Amino acid sequence: MREKLIEVRGDKSQSDVAEVLGISQKTLSAIERGYRNPSVELMKKLQDYYKVSMIDLFNDIFKFWYYILLLLHILIYLRRKENGEWIQKYLPNC
Repeated sequence: MREKLIEVRGDKSQSDVAEVLGISQKTLSAIERGYRNPSVELMKKLQDYYKVSMIDLFNDIFKFWYYILLLLHILIYLRRKENGEWIQKYLPNC
C-alpha cells in the first residue's frame, strides 16, 4: 500500500481524482495499492495535483532505484580499486 498517496487524497473519491488526472478509477486504485507503477508523466500529474513530491508519494519506487544505483556505484568502485577482473564480467563497459 502506498499510504501517502491514500492520505493526501483525503476525502476525495478515487473516481473524482482519476477523472481529473485522465485515468480510470481502477488504475488509480491499483496504483494506490501498489499493484501498478505509474509512468513518470502520471507521477508528475499526481505531484502537481496533490502538491506533494513524487518522491514522497512513491517512496517505494525511488527507494528501489536508489539501492540499485548504490550497488552499481559500489561495484564500479571495487572494479577500479582492485582492477578487479571478477567484477569486469558483470560490468564489462565501465
